[in-house]
Amino acid sequence: MRWIVFLFFFVLLGYTKITANDNSVAGGRSAALGGSSVSLEGFWSVYNNQAGIASYKHVAVGISYENRFLINELSTKYAAIIFPVRSGVFGLSISSFGFTLYNEKKIGFAFARKFGKYFSASLQIDYLGIRIGNEYGKKDLFTFETGMQAQANSNLSLGLHIFNPPHIKLSDQYNELLPAVIKFGITYKFSKKICSTVEIEKNTYHNAVIKVGIEYLITQNVSFRIGVATQQGINSFGIGYKFKTFVFDISSSYHPGLGYISQASLIFEIKSNN
Repeated sequence: MRWIVFLFFFVLLGYTKITANDNSVAGGRSAALGGSSVSLEGFWSVYNNQAGIASYKHVAVGISYENRFLINELSTKYAAIIFPVRSGVFGLSISSFGFTLYNEKKIGFAFARKFGKYFSASLQIDYLGIRIGNEYGKKDLFTFETGMQAQANSNLSLGLHIFNPPHIKLSDQYNELLPAVIKFGITYKFSKKICSTVEIEKNTYHNAVIKVGIEYLITQNVSFRIGVATQQGINSFGIGYKFKTFVFDISSSYHPGLGYISQASLIFEIKSNN
């Protein structure tokens, strides 16, 4: 029975292209915005575009959980910590995708820094671990990713992120390469309550994906978000709630062929008394 689940899992895996090594989006906010993330600042930039943590002033920790199509074997767990220093901001992120017979882990160690008031840049070193069953072996890889963000004016922000630019090799036997992923996006604030995101993502082996999201601040602490991605026609929505030093975000997306994708994330900021 476990091998039937294993084979079914790989059919879905190939169809949906959702592995951790595809540099998926972490955090309920970005997931609700159609997966757009590269031009956003905030805690989960530690995973999505590390340049977005360069303005962080406090130590913060966060966890997130994503479930696809109500199948536990297609879940991804995220955890991260951010700690600012005088010269910039460090970030550590960990994710795990899959189950016993197939598992991917990613550990990233990032450093982000602002250069002036309007520009920030980052570099992250990644460890990727792939485990296939008990008999098919494992693979340990190292690569890196880099990101930039720029604030064109008070309303317009731009972001660029590149994952795995060296195209590291997954398999010597088949000369299989881990894809590089490049993302470019903008965030525009129409007012203090409404902002919109537009992003284009290009994977080495797949067509470009366009993602669009809108966020509306209902109250000072409550946000509502909707989004769409051209990849397989996925629509998404979600809400965010901030209470003192806690931020909770939840999202739900719908794949027309396979069903619902949900993600929930929690952030806790450790603010000093100084």
